[in-house]
Amino acid sequence: MNFYLDAWKKYANFGGRSRRKEFWIFALVNMVISWALAFITGSLGVVGTIVIYGFSLAIFVPGIAVSIRRMHDIGKSGWWLCVNFVPVIGSLWFIILAAKDSQEGDNQWGRIRSNVSHPKRTTVETWLAVSLQVALNPTDKKQ
Repeated sequence: MNFYLDAWKKYANFGGRSRRKEFWIFALVNMVISWALAFITGSLGVVGTIVIYGFSLAIFVPGIAVSIRRMHDIGKSGWWLCVNFVPVIGSLWFIILAAKDSQEGDNQWGRIRSNVSHPKRTTVETWLAVSLQVALNPTDKKQ
């Protein structure tokens, strides 16, 4: 939960770096909250719609900020967030970029936080990393 709160504490901070876990926890928790709000307020009509739009508006700036910091963490400019404007392929490419591991060491957007540098991967993270590696390097080793 600290990763989610950290993203809110840096509400409009577009500089610096956000680790992969901070980005994905923020996205996942906001998705769950959105689904819960849609389920709870579904029968409230206009009031429910206002609540859902209010939440969406509240997470808009922090969502952009954490996404830009995530791009900084992999060594890319925050302008790479604009790749989402390309229909279908752009969103898929952004997901691949957001899933990449952090750039080693310091970069122009700041230092890597040493206390969380390369935490132990979970099974899902390992599977995702291997799947992305295979997808990005489709070389055939058969000879």
